[in-house]
Amino acid sequence: MYIIRQPHFSALKNTALKGAKLKIITYPEAFLVPFKASLIAGLIIASPYILYQVWKFISAGLFPRERKYLILYAPFSLILFATGAIFGYFVFIPMVLEILAKFIDPAFYDPMIRLNDYFSLFIMMTLMLGIVFEIPLMMLFFTHIGVASPRVYLSYYKMVILGSFVLAAMITPDGNPINQSIIAALLIFLYMTGVLLSFLFFRKRNPGNNQ
Repeated sequence: MYIIRQPHFSALKNTALKGAKLKIITYPEAFLVPFKASLIAGLIIASPYILYQVWKFISAGLFPRERKYLILYAPFSLILFATGAIFGYFVFIPMVLEILAKFIDPAFYDPMIRLNDYFSLFIMMTLMLGIVFEIPLMMLFFTHIGVASPRVYLSYYKMVILGSFVLAAMITPDGNPINQSIIAALLIFLYMTGVLLSFLFFRKRNPGNNQ
C-alpha cells in the first residue's frame, strides 16, 4: 500500500493539505482496499505465466498470419502499457492530484479523502495512461492491415493538435499553461510517433510509394 499511497502524499506536499491522511469510513475498507491492491499486484507478478497459458490456448485456433501479428505486437504492447503506467505513477497522477487538491480550501471545506475513492482513481488513471501509450502501436497496426496510411494520419494533424490541447485543458483545469502544454505535447508526440512508425512500415512494404 505504500507504493499506492505515495502519489497522494507527493501531490499534497505543495498544497494546504500537506500531510493529510487518507480516510476510511467503514471497518472493511481498511482490509478490502489492501486486499484488492494485493490481488492486482499478484496478477501483475503472475502475468507472464498467465499470458503464456492464454497464448497456448488461443494460438491453436489462429491462422499463421494472425499468430504472426500477435507474436509481433504483443510484447511491444506490454512494454508501452508499462511505460504509460510508470509515467502516470511518477508524473501524471501526482500532477493531477495536486491540481485537484488546490481547489480544496481548508478555510471553506473539511476535506475527507477516502482511501477507497483514491484507490479507484489511482487504478483508473493508471489504466488510462497505459491505454493512451498504446496509440503509436495501434496506428502501426492499422497501417499493417491496410486500414490507414501515413498520409491519412497526417491529414488529421490539425485536428489532433487542437484536440490534444482541448483534452489537456480538460485534464488540467487549473489553467496552468505549463501543465497543459506538457499533456498536449505528450499526446501529440505519441500521435506523431505513430505516424513515423506507419511511414517506415509503409515505405518498406511499398518502395517508391510516398503515401
